Amino acid sequence: MSGIIWVVCGLLLVATTKYLTALRLRALQEKMQREQQNATDMKQVLDRVAEREGQIKEELATVQARVTTMRNIVANLERVVQKHVSGA
Repeated sequence: MSGIIWVVCGLLLVATTKYLTALRLRALQEKMQREQQNATDMKQVLDRVAEREGQIKEELATVQARVTTMRNIVANLERVVQKHVSGA
């Protein structure tokens, strides 16, 4: 009779352990899915930021080219004015 009680206790212990392990595994799987979704969302944000950075770099290059052009125009106008003032 004592052997049957130990077998029943052992089976209950195994069943309880298996149930608790299943609960923990389910919680970990849910957490992993949430983290994967967060990682996917962050990757999309990072891709958008990288794309915007490229656009901003292109805009910066355009503005720098315009500034250089305007400086050259101003320098040319200053030379023309100096020649005109010197020649007068």
